[in-house]
Amino acid sequence: MTTPRSYTAAYTGDLRSVVHQLVSRMKPMNSSDSICPLFLVGNSMGGIIVTKYLGEEGLAATLPENVLGGISLGNPFSF
Repeated sequence: MTTPRSYTAAYTGDLRSVVHQLVSRMKPMNSSDSICPLFLVGNSMGGIIVTKYLGEEGLAATLPENVLGGISLGNPFSF
């Protein structure tokens, strides 16, 4: 263990970091250009994380404008 945080399947911080990194790299070259859309896709446990991330960011109104949607594939109903 190199961090004080133990593993949790509900942690969305890693996805949040990746989305912010991608959004910063996808800025339009000219101010007249429209945004570059970003869609999130998660499968199985990734589907849970995508769904949770979209819910958290949507509720807080902090979802980047590039993120236009997401899809959850094979989301497990129960563990």
